[in-house]
Amino acid sequence: MPTTQPSANLAVCKAGCPATNEVELVGFLTSAGRLEITQGTTTYGADKTAGGVQAIRTALAVGTPTFRLKR
Repeated sequence: MPTTQPSANLAVCKAGCPATNEVELVGFLTSAGRLEITQGTTTYGADKTAGGVQAIRTALAVGTPTFRLKR
């Protein structure tokens, strides 16, 4: 059932940061690779030259995002 509560009050960051309309991919890489987020027909990606914890972020769009690591 829909709510009349403003969406800004639905998600609260435990660190006190404000909610944003972004999607983030965090990868735990063993070596270099390309991280990609696809939403609809748009793909945002970034080449990561090292292993370890790597992240990319882009604006949220309508639809379900898919995430990909390319090597």
